[in-house]
Amino acid sequence: MTFSFRIDNPPPGFGPPHDDVILEARLARASGATSLMSRRGVGSPKLRSALRALGITRRESTSAFALIPTARGHVMAEAVHAPSAAGDALRIAVRDSAFVERGTTWGERAVAGRPIDWAVGRRFEVAVFTDDQGVAFHLAGEHGSVAFAAEQLLASTRV
Repeated sequence: MTFSFRIDNPPPGFGPPHDDVILEARLARASGATSLMSRRGVGSPKLRSALRALGITRRESTSAFALIPTARGHVMAEAVHAPSAAGDALRIAVRDSAFVERGTTWGERAVAGRPIDWAVGRRFEVAVFTDDQGVAFHLAGEHGSVAFAAEQLLASTRV
């Protein structure tokens, strides 16, 4: 059984935060992403620690979150923008803080001609990559759905 709800005009102080509507819009262009929200700073303690090691404070980074619908279910998408981080350093920080199933190792795949860090577990797969504008994307979902979401994101964020 699936439940969904929508609050169009939540009262002040309720509803999802929208600290970076531009980053949210980039996610929304990716094949109808829904359930958008964004926060200044990032929620994951592991990612906050990794960004701190790069000299990036919470105020210098933004994370946006969305659900991207695919034929096999929704893919969780997180976009991390830290303007002062170099692309590879940001990608590695996001990859190293991503949750993967125990015993899963990272490999590399090409999607839309771009190398992407990829981890395949028994129950789900995870992809991490950066786009041409220095945003790191972290995707997680059922097998077969993540590649579709990655293609959509890469197609919609090319400069």
